[in-house]
Amino acid sequence: MTRLQFERLLKEESDLQEKVEKLETFINSKGFDRINNKNKELLLQQLTAMHEYLSILSLRKDENVSLK
Repeated sequence: MTRLQFERLLKEESDLQEKVEKLETFINSKGFDRINNKNKELLLQQLTAMHEYLSILSLRKDENVSLK
């Protein structure tokens, strides 16, 4: 991995973390209670996938930390 690719990885991780935090905030809000059950289920599945994606990005970052 090049330094540029590593920098892009860090940006991707940061952006995704921000989106995860926003979705978690929504899920814990009253707005979440107002949507139908199917959308609730889908958003929870999306959050799970986003956490998995974040974990993979973190592993990739750790694997290439020497490029910092």
